[in-house]
Amino acid sequence: NNEQVLFMEKRGFVIRSEKSIGLKWIERPDTEKPFRVTIRPDYCAYAWDEYGMSWFVDSAFPENPIAKKLDKDFSEWLSVFENTDIDNNGRSIINFSWEEFHTTGLALAKRLKLFGKDDIVIFYEKPYEDTFIVEDIQVVKIDE
Repeated sequence: NNEQVLFMEKRGFVIRSEKSIGLKWIERPDTEKPFRVTIRPDYCAYAWDEYGMSWFVDSAFPENPIAKKLDKDFSEWLSVFENTDIDNNGRSIINFSWEEFHTTGLALAKRLKLFGKDDIVIFYEKPYEDTFIVEDIQVVKIDE
């Protein structure tokens, strides 16, 4: 399937007046492409855009079933992180494997890259809580 997936073609801006607040959508200029997303689990989000705001696949592609599935899979992966008790030294209090967690996260990031194609640049970054990861995986650029 050679269908091109349009990625973040519109961008919303909050418009405030004395009487109301609204959202104005504008076309994303070509000079702002490719869009940069960093996959980094944190409590409340699994990804962050180039402005440091939380980012979700299904919000970027609201009508796309592949995006909905990817968002569901990312959310399940994030819930593993959110529901794991970690001590102050990054050690899990229950049975938890950072290696397995990152293997899944990297696979999800690669799926997102395949989905977004050239319109998106994906980075994978370890969470602050992981103090045991190998140095060469601190931040990884995801290529197809």
